[in-house]
Amino acid sequence: MHRQSIKRIFHSVFTRLLIAILIAGMAITFGVIGGFMALKRHSLLALEGNLAIYSDYLIDEMGNPPLPDKAEEIAKRTGMIILFESDKHQWKTAALPKSLHLEKVHLVSLKPGR
Repeated sequence: MHRQSIKRIFHSVFTRLLIAILIAGMAITFGVIGGFMALKRHSLLALEGNLAIYSDYLIDEMGNPPLPDKAEEIAKRTGMIILFESDKHQWKTAALPKSLHLEKVHLVSLKPGR
């Protein structure tokens, strides 16, 4: 009698419906997660491209070679800390925070030589 009740539970419409709902829920969940991951990746790539365009604009505005006074003006206006390093000169508009790790920052300019 015990085997018959277990067999009846696994062959009931309720059990089959419950399994179908669980499978559909998992498929929807994985679909939503995959969609958000793709959206995040696309957003990060767009942000990186926009940052490169904006940094090129700021570099053009500072001049070539960059002028520290112009960089100071841009830094005040944008809230940025501008760091310039070359073979001959090195300056920054403010002290860099100790929590900032420049080795983790990597932005590729759209213009060669920057």
